[in-house]
Amino acid sequence: MRKQYLTLLIFSAIVVSSFLVACTKKSAEPVWIYASVYPETVEIYDRALKQKFPGLNIKWFQNGSENLAAKLALEELAGDIKADLILLADIFWCRKKAEEGFWEPYQPKLDYDVPDAMEGPGGTFTTPRISVMVIGYNKKFLSEAEAPKSFQELIDPKWKGKVSSGSPLESGTNYTLMLNFAYRYGYDFLRKLRENDLISAGGNSAVMKRMVMGERPIGLILEESMLFEMRKNKNPDLGIIYPSDGVVITPGPMGIPKASKHKEIAKKIYDFLMSEEGQKITIAGHLHVPDPRAGIPPGARPFSELKANSFELSEKFFEFAQKEEKTFKDTFAEILLR
Repeated sequence: MRKQYLTLLIFSAIVVSSFLVACTKKSAEPVWIYASVYPETVEIYDRALKQKFPGLNIKWFQNGSENLAAKLALEELAGDIKADLILLADIFWCRKKAEEGFWEPYQPKLDYDVPDAMEGPGGTFTTPRISVMVIGYNKKFLSEAEAPKSFQELIDPKWKGKVSSGSPLESGTNYTLMLNFAYRYGYDFLRKLRENDLISAGGNSAVMKRMVMGERPIGLILEESMLFEMRKNKNPDLGIIYPSDGVVITPGPMGIPKASKHKEIAKKIYDFLMSEEGQKITIAGHLHVPDPRAGIPPGARPFSELKANSFELSEKFFEFAQKEEKTFKDTFAEILLR
């Protein structure tokens, strides 16, 4: 019995040391993570991963979801996918790539449930982070009582020239936002937003800049952007409105490309980000997570409360998104970018 126990200990030590050696050997070869998160969130993730996996040479490519998708399309065309792990805020792209066989199926063992609408078929991807789109405003220009209380209200002429959003052609969260508007309210709603002189350009950082400067004191923006500016940068002039017609939930999926050169290492990072420890680190970036044990971002409303009053995230909505992809992009460009 003692001999078997010693044999088991030796075998376990070999397995652990083999992984550590593998990490050290790979240190000269970068493990690439493509991520559509804020630079500050990349820093939070990077510190945690380097502490957890000290032998890894982790490199990041950070940009908006649509720009990352464009980069990956070029890499695919060249037959040289560099990404080992991808974190996007465009679940529609992730679902489309699942149909094309782009992802390496992987299903970590979790002791909590990720909503079905936030997972890919057959374990092709899952969602470690969740964003919500809200209305932000600058208190120097309007009070909470004066601020719009719903997305629908933004087509009221009194808000003409005062509202901005990011571009869905650059930002995955803004793509989800505008697609939700088209799905629930129709394309005429987008036309009315344009008639009200909505600026739709850049990403959430651009919306924040216009809001802070007072160029456009009202912004359609991520809750995490608002919390970061209000809490970390201690900006007392900003306020959040959780729209009465519902927030727009934007899953932030994660997947491993089949073409990854470091799949086993990518799986270790994947496991870590989905663990309770990893989920708590994600919350430090002011993001919501599917693991209820991890808590909520400081200053945020509980996700269960937000989900109870949110735009539809269902198979029917995904079918609309797939069917309308070209029409939506063409219509958006025609209406809001002219």
